[in-house]
Amino acid sequence: QLLSSLGKVIRKVRTPFGKEADAIWHYRGCNYVIEIKNYLRTKVTFSEIKQVLHYMTTLHYTNAIIIHLYPNDPPRIFFRDECKILIVNYGLLTSGKFLNYL
Repeated sequence: QLLSSLGKVIRKVRTPFGKEADAIWHYRGCNYVIEIKNYLRTKVTFSEIKQVLHYMTTLHYTNAIIIHLYPNDPPRIFFRDECKILIVNYGLLTSGKFLNYL
């Protein structure tokens, strides 16, 4: 809901190889792959980052946001080649402060 109030959201986007990203978000002329991890006990792992990187390369996007529920986890930014992945907690997302990291 919050992302759709800030820009256009397309849900369940299929890549050319049949994989499915949770959403694509169009915000201020940039496109972001959105991946939502809805578990509380573990942080985002490197294999999940690689999964999002795969979505980004097949969809030809350079930005992504991974949203997770793990409590009290500060935002992290992961760079690889020309790709940028922002990893944010849902609480930071709902406060709107994640926009400072884009």
